[in-house]
Amino acid sequence: MAGLVKKELNLSIVSGQKDSRQTSYTTTCIFTELDIPPLKIILTAISRNRKINLNDDLNFQIIYGENIAQDYFSYAGAIIYDGNAVSALKFDYFQIRFRIWNYFQKINPLKPTLQIRFSVYNPLFFMPSSSIITIQINIPPQNCILNINPLQGIALETIFQIQFLNCTDEDLPLTYQFFYYNSVDDSQQELVTPLNILRRQIQDQTLNNSIQTVLPNGNLIVMAQVMDSYLGVYNTSSIIQVQAQNKSADEYYKLVNQLTSQTLKSSNIQVTSQLVTLSIIAEDISKSNQHTQQLSVLVSLLTQNIQQLSFQIPKFSLLSTFANKVTAQLSQLIFNSSFQSDITSQKNKIFDQLQKILQNTNSSIQSSNLSHLQQNNDNPIQNMVDSFKILNSSVSLWSNNSQEDYQSYDKISNQIGNLLNNISLPNQGQIILNGSLSTLLSDIVKYKNLFKYINTADENNSVNQTSIFSITRNNYKQNIYQNTSDFQSYTQQFKNIIQNFAYSKNEVISPQIYNLSSQQTFNQSNIVYQFNDANSSKLYNMTCLQQNDLQWSKKNCGISKNSQNSYMCLCESQKPTTIIEDIDDMLLKNKNLQTAFGEQGLLNIANFKNFYKYVVFWLLTSFTLIQIILFIIGKYLDKYSVKRRYSKVHNQELNNQQQNEIQEQDICENSQIINNGVFQEPPFNNQLQSNNKIQPEIQQNQQISSPFDENIRTYNNGRRKRQKFYNSQILQTQRTLKQCQEQIIEKNEEMPAESNQLQIIKSQSSTRSIEKMKTQTNSQAQIKEVQDEEEIQKINAYLQLSKVKKIAIFHQFFSIFCIYDNILQRPLRFTLLYLKVLHTLVISILFQGYNMLDQQIVISIINSSIMKTAFFGIIYAFKKGSIGK
Repeated sequence: MAGLVKKELNLSIVSGQKDSRQTSYTTTCIFTELDIPPLKIILTAISRNRKINLNDDLNFQIIYGENIAQDYFSYAGAIIYDGNAVSALKFDYFQIRFRIWNYFQKINPLKPTLQIRFSVYNPLFFMPSSSIITIQINIPPQNCILNINPLQGIALETIFQIQFLNCTDEDLPLTYQFFYYNSVDDSQQELVTPLNILRRQIQDQTLNNSIQTVLPNGNLIVMAQVMDSYLGVYNTSSIIQVQAQNKSADEYYKLVNQLTSQTLKSSNIQVTSQLVTLSIIAEDISKSNQHTQQLSVLVSLLTQNIQQLSFQIPKFSLLSTFANKVTAQLSQLIFNSSFQSDITSQKNKIFDQLQKILQNTNSSIQSSNLSHLQQNNDNPIQNMVDSFKILNSSVSLWSNNSQEDYQSYDKISNQIGNLLNNISLPNQGQIILNGSLSTLLSDIVKYKNLFKYINTADENNSVNQTSIFSITRNNYKQNIYQNTSDFQSYTQQFKNIIQNFAYSKNEVISPQIYNLSSQQTFNQSNIVYQFNDANSSKLYNMTCLQQNDLQWSKKNCGISKNSQNSYMCLCESQKPTTIIEDIDDMLLKNKNLQTAFGEQGLLNIANFKNFYKYVVFWLLTSFTLIQIILFIIGKYLDKYSVKRRYSKVHNQELNNQQQNEIQEQDICENSQIINNGVFQEPPFNNQLQSNNKIQPEIQQNQQISSPFDENIRTYNNGRRKRQKFYNSQILQTQRTLKQCQEQIIEKNEEMPAESNQLQIIKSQSSTRSIEKMKTQTNSQAQIKEVQDEEEIQKINAYLQLSKVKKIAIFHQFFSIFCIYDNILQRPLRFTLLYLKVLHTLVISILFQGYNMLDQQIVISIINSSIMKTAFFGIIYAFKKGSIGK
């Protein structure tokens, strides 16, 4: 019931009890809003007296009250079958178009009736208005069997017989259509996006239930379709395998050229059959990997003939859709081939063909003379979608395109978008066509849904709230205007500032928003241009650049950054717009470079707009100043450590020198005693023998000292000087002893006489000399004891340190103050620490946008490896002495 909505409430009332009698009453209360506007449903374009097919396009118009703004209403619907709601409908306009089989298909032939309930809710009323319409469903043909013979074959060679048998239906006559899909994915894709129809129709509606045809290569899905007199449709499909021709390039060319010539020269073949055969040949060529000059010429010939035949077939025929699909594939081969010539002429022919297809389609829509079968097969939509595919195959990202080609592309794509809006209902949803060069969006909305395309912050806008707007927008994946003189006049300014500067190249958005109610271009609010995944500069600000009459400029546009690579422009006019580096910002920052060491440079440093840059700059400045101070301190500490060590060594040398002087004095005294008693010396040979006995002992002592010296030298580089000093004292003592012995021999030669007293003195002297040698040999053992004592003293000195100093020795920074190294001096170690901090800070700046955990792990591993390798190389070079000496 329209206009009268009721709610029921059951109440049980017990009136009382008398004797054994008891009475109770049940009362039903009905609450209604009698002033709710009535709801009327009109099924347009189809007579309600006939049965409805599940595949029919149903157009419903909802009439709710009078002179009420529809923007405040909420619309909904439901499909009811056998008393149950089986599917829900949601729409946002007083008109809706849909096909029942997209929502519900399980119709029992014994119960061919269903209902559609519509509801409209007005916030001014408590309850919605509802209305129900009953539809009698036409049951399509049943019990059909698809028979294909053979199921395997060779492309363009095997003749396949396709039969659709045993179909039964009351509504005669039955007619048939036949299609194929290039793959299972194509058939599934058509279910997901119904607007992108990928099936190839190889037979128009006919009374014959079988056809014979060759097919292109691939794992094809053949689909047969049967229709009754009401065009109720039943489909079924089967997979067949068609192998490609196993021929060389020349043999393959001869085959397809022969088939093409036979088809074109045959006079007894209908135009529709010629078109289907040529389209199948073209499909097989597009799938093959053959690329020769001869085949390229044949492709151009095929394209021209297919275009001509597609305009010669009857108006009710649907075979032109097959021709358009293969034309898109052939265009891609033509304009991406290196064998083609006269590209401009061929592109112009394709542009003319597209204009003609769009004109015929628009004429059919405006005159409403499309047949019921053409509507069910979405013929207008197929023509527009396929035209966009042909356009993108002809003018793509990978083909050589002139500026005239881009202009034709822009014009034709806008026509396609406007035609799509002509067959759409408001608030029905966006239609998006993806191409290689651009993405085309078309939409038709009421004012309340216009916020997606304009900035509606202006509350004083005088736009009628019930107006309808047509939106067509092209998002070009590359700037099609970058080679024009107007755009280059802007980019030339970059080169005037920085030679060979590479500006950020981004997509170009070209919108058209048209008020269908007032028949005017919409210009009463700022237009939204959204740039996602944009290329942007890290040094300069970005700006919105829009095409004006004579130049590109950022006038009347504002930009805002939504995220890292997302920008939004708000412009007053509808013109092609892109984002690029701001020339004014470049001029300012490069001027700042010229004044970096003046007053302006200091002001820039003190007033960073970006807080992160501010912190980083002052951190680097602080670290550098601290490094300079630490470098000077390190130099001073090293000098102090060297001076202290030198004083210790010098004191030890003085003590050792005094001891050696005492030893030499004793030796000379013994020599004097010998000289005074030489007249009592025995013969020369006895003295010589005595000296010879002493000499091996000296040599043995030298041999003992040699390996010991080597061990000391390898023990620690820090003790070399002290060991050399001890060895020099030993050698000096040996030289002194040898000189004394030589003097004794000379005296013995002069004095042949000897006496018992002299022998006693000589014996005593020799004994003393041997004891001296043994004493010096024992001194080397004492050196080791001294060194061990020094190590013990160092350990005791460490144990006597405070806890703070004990910890500081092992700290990376404070250990530099505590430990002296004559190779890796303190200034060098301070510099290495500074470089490490500087490297870490630079890495954090460069990779600040990498926030993912796996990215941070990889960066940390690489950073650590580089730092370890570099520092190891520097330290190794200094230790080897190649630098730093």
